[in-house]
Amino acid sequence: MLTTDLDVDQLVQWLQLKNTPETIRTRVYWIQRLIRWASESGTTVWELNARDVNQWLLDCGLAPNTRRSALSSARALYRWGLMTHQVSADPTAQIPTIKVPRAAPRPAPSEAIERGLQRATSRRDVLMILLANYGGLRCAEIASLHSHDFHDRVLWITGKGGHTRIVPAHSLLAELLDLFPRGYYFPSEKNATGHYRPASISRRIRTLMDPGWSAHTLRHRFATDFYAHTPDLLALKDLLGHASVATTQIYTATDPRRLEAGVFALPELRGARAATSALAGVE
Repeated sequence: MLTTDLDVDQLVQWLQLKNTPETIRTRVYWIQRLIRWASESGTTVWELNARDVNQWLLDCGLAPNTRRSALSSARALYRWGLMTHQVSADPTAQIPTIKVPRAAPRPAPSEAIERGLQRATSRRDVLMILLANYGGLRCAEIASLHSHDFHDRVLWITGKGGHTRIVPAHSLLAELLDLFPRGYYFPSEKNATGHYRPASISRRIRTLMDPGWSAHTLRHRFATDFYAHTPDLLALKDLLGHASVATTQIYTATDPRRLEAGVFALPELRGARAATSALAGVE
């Protein structure tokens, strides 16, 4: 007989085996929303079918990214449910993968970064901006950075999935890191981890930057600048901690001047100008 109780603490322990704290928070958020949605419908998550879950996804929001995150969380819930015999079938197995349109890279402009540095009120403000701009670090990676992660002018970063990568420290960044004492670069007594939460890093950078620019756009800036000087996608993939070059390509914007140079250099088609002139006035 299947049970209808859901022990969120046990689920979190299972999620911790392969997910970062940020991912776990996202999963728990959506799972709790699904639990409430099922309860308001007079049932439990273990009694929902594919049609029910599909309707819930439609209620989650219009953005494909939002729906994909919600679906990934529901899939995790039902995988755990199958493993713990709380459910006999996974209703999400019948729901197709939600495709997210490829976003255009959006590197923060140099002027916005400079103004962000001017608004800094502490060395830590400057450090978090430089770690994103010169290292391409994610907010979670900035928040948990420790002095033992930096030696021989190299940052050893543990990113998504627990994978470790090396990021050479730019001279400006290395000089600043040397000014801090041993320990977490962003310590916090309020947090059980001993360091800032990623959300705190994200909020602070948004506050420092011009409206519309964020830590993630600084990561795009890093990727774009690196690729402009070193057009090596495999190297950039490793620096950003991506599993796929396809993901890395999303982060690299091409300088419009290079696009113009390439397009303007294309040879003219013979007869194109003559045909244009001959058909003057004909749309």
